[in-house]
Amino acid sequence: NYITKPFSQLELIARIANLIENKVVREEEEQLQLSQKEESVDNQFIERLRGFINKNLDSADLSVTQLAQEMGYSEKQLTRNVKRATGLTPLKLIREIKLLFALEQLKSNNFHTVAEVSYSIGIDNPSHFTKIFKERFGKNPSEYLG
Repeated sequence: NYITKPFSQLELIARIANLIENKVVREEEEQLQLSQKEESVDNQFIERLRGFINKNLDSADLSVTQLAQEMGYSEKQLTRNVKRATGLTPLKLIREIKLLFALEQLKSNNFHTVAEVSYSIGIDNPSHFTKIFKERFGKNPSEYLG
């Protein structure tokens, strides 16, 4: 990028503007690639979390500590990463996955009582299950039973 003398100020300004514009475009492309990589990593992370939670759906003892150990994180790291990826805390993510599974099971008539559904997702107190289910979906689980 060499300009011979004598040079025009307009040509100098145009070349500087092009250099700046090219730099901005390159930085935007790099940022887009970086965010796509982060999104891919987040998706893999979430899928690993879901897989572990789904394998342990019926466990009343499933905890954030177990989840952190499975993922190879401290509880603080896990919380930070789960919040960044989903907007939820790990405990709320566990509950959300369990409640979504319960909703699917209720809609497909796989269970005959609310208690069966509650136990299938590791909640030993059917009335507590009914309460959190209604908070989340706005309907009692018994309304889905046929």
